[in-house]
Amino acid sequence: MRQIEWIVLHHTLTEDGQTVNWQAIRRYHTEIKKWKDIGYHFGIEKISSHYEILVGRPLNMPGAHAIGVNQNSIGVAIVGNFNENIPERSLWDKILSFVFSLAMTFSIPAERVIGHREVHILAELGIISEHYKNSGRKSCPGWNFSLNVVRSRLVDMGIPIRDDGLFARLYQFDKQVVEKKKIFW
Repeated sequence: MRQIEWIVLHHTLTEDGQTVNWQAIRRYHTEIKKWKDIGYHFGIEKISSHYEILVGRPLNMPGAHAIGVNQNSIGVAIVGNFNENIPERSLWDKILSFVFSLAMTFSIPAERVIGHREVHILAELGIISEHYKNSGRKSCPGWNFSLNVVRSRLVDMGIPIRDDGLFARLYQFDKQVVEKKKIFW
């Protein structure tokens, strides 16, 4: 099994139409992009009236979701467009319970649960290669999606913080993104 050090949250920038869009994303990744499988390890999608966890590529395969951390992360895509929409309470509950279980299983501290938009910060801080500083800036998982809420709730649930400096840097960045609804580079 590969070493897993990060959980990276994404949104799909698609509307969740209450039907399974996960297979459409898988087809796009495999047939159009010619990847081995869908880029994410898991998805969260509303099926009928409730949110479900969907399985993507196997955990023993590196992801294809966030350049710079694909080799040592788990990619979780939330079906929806959170630049335009605000996540429902039931979706927050599903995300938190699932990410909590992943963090506990793989001993991932709260500050290593990040959004795709935060990968460049890891390069700026020298945590990953500097090469990734300018590798496609993203809004992901959306301007209306607070990663601070996720990390703070994980801490409340018992997930530790191991790097206060990284936690603080991510907190400041996310606060700017969510308050201003745009990305500050």
